[in-house]
Amino acid sequence: MIKKLSIIICTLLICLSPVFATRIPTQDQSIYVNDYADVIDSSIKKELVSINQSSDHKNGGYVVVATFDFVDDDLYDFSYRLFNRWGIGDKNNNNGVLLVLDIGNDNYSYILGSGIEKILSDGNAKSIIDKYMEPDFAKKNYGEALLKTSKQFLNVIEDSDFKVSDSRSSGFMSNFQMSDIIEIIAVIGFIIVLVFISALMPKRSCRPRNYGPRRYHRPPPPPPGGPRMYGGGYGRPRPRSRPSSRGFSGSATRSRGFSSSSGGTHHSGGSSRGAGGTRK
Repeated sequence: MIKKLSIIICTLLICLSPVFATRIPTQDQSIYVNDYADVIDSSIKKELVSINQSSDHKNGGYVVVATFDFVDDDLYDFSYRLFNRWGIGDKNNNNGVLLVLDIGNDNYSYILGSGIEKILSDGNAKSIIDKYMEPDFAKKNYGEALLKTSKQFLNVIEDSDFKVSDSRSSGFMSNFQMSDIIEIIAVIGFIIVLVFISALMPKRSCRPRNYGPRRYHRPPPPPPGGPRMYGGGYGRPRPRSRPSSRGFSGSATRSRGFSSSSGGTHHSGGSSRGAGGTRK
């Protein structure tokens, strides 16, 4: 039973892990700027959208920035899920970059598409982050940090020989829909596990309780001197006196006491995987 219960608990945790993780928000209509923490000035937002649109139309590569007030999960894991959920970059070239700021935890993370990894080593990517992201981020100039870092990654993308894929948009939509399907499957799996657990739980019996046989009490014996009741279970009838064979006219009688018994027994009872990194 303990082994079965441990298997059920493990299955339940696996099903619940994608459900109770920090929810991936819907991507902003601008695609490139997702300022959920409201820390980027409007002028910087416009510039970020402009430079990314130009790069996107040339070779399908672009940089997406996202800011959050607080991320409960491991930041790198959350950023990785966010990158795949939003389908960042060209579907065939995988040349997208994601920059994530976790304002509440004073941390940031970046994710590179597999296409970017082929032309930009991890060491060079880390150098860009240390040189252009860290100084302004430490000063809480979040917009400037994202703008400077985005420009550097866009320079790398534009210097490459990436070709635009016509299926870029459809790839984004397919990733979005697939992630929704995964969440639905997780919820259904959770419900199935609950039903399975309830089926294994011991059920209470619906049978009525057994209170044992009904107890009957005999009535008390009649008071002394009262009428005698014969055939009621209190002894044999009183024998009649016989005349003496010796001619005596008297009769000899023997006084007989009354014995009473009461009692009985009482019975009762019942049925009881992409490349990237973070600041920290």
